[in-house]
Amino acid sequence: MACTAAGAAAGKGRTCVQVAEGRLRGEGGITLVELMVASAAMLVLVGAFITTFYTITSSETNTVASENAADAVRIGMVQLQHDIQSANPVVALPSVSDYGNEVTISVEEPSGPNQQVTWTYDSATHTLYRQAGGSGGSSVPEITGVVNGASTPVFSYFDSAGNNLVAGANTTSAEVAACASRISVQIDVSGGQKTTPYAEHMSVAVPDNLPSATAGAACA
Repeated sequence: MACTAAGAAAGKGRTCVQVAEGRLRGEGGITLVELMVASAAMLVLVGAFITTFYTITSSETNTVASENAADAVRIGMVQLQHDIQSANPVVALPSVSDYGNEVTISVEEPSGPNQQVTWTYDSATHTLYRQAGGSGGSSVPEITGVVNGASTPVFSYFDSAGNNLVAGANTTSAEVAACASRISVQIDVSGGQKTTPYAEHMSVAVPDNLPSATAGAACA
């Protein structure tokens, strides 16, 4: 071959392959090893970018989900606050122990008779329901994911002096309803797959809940 003959004539004895390799080196080309190293580095960079992008996107999704869940709870709390402030009067429950998870009020309507509204916390379904229209009305889930335990009642009733009426050993159910001038609401909400647990609290005055003649002495 010409390249072998030329190499032999020059006294170097190089083959065609050796001549070609020499020309490639002289032209500044890259080797296969260098190409593989560059490809591996590129893969590392792409993987780091994808991981960072996924983390940021997931964090934003969780934040939006938490905000939406909190907004839903606050909407329910606003409705509950409106109902309690409109109470005229607070309706007595069958037992003092019922007050921790329930409030029943007679809501004054602008026109027509008052409407009875009941808010009940169901620990089995972790839901706070609102029922309008008395026992014949339908219960609507207003706040979900509630995880209040026995030591954290949803509703606490206080008289004008700031005494917890339900905690009183000798307080009757009628006295709790008649003497309540403020109702405190504590909602503990569980965290979900994309939400974090949090708590909502509010204290609502009951301006129109005037003590009845029979409970007047107990409320003094």
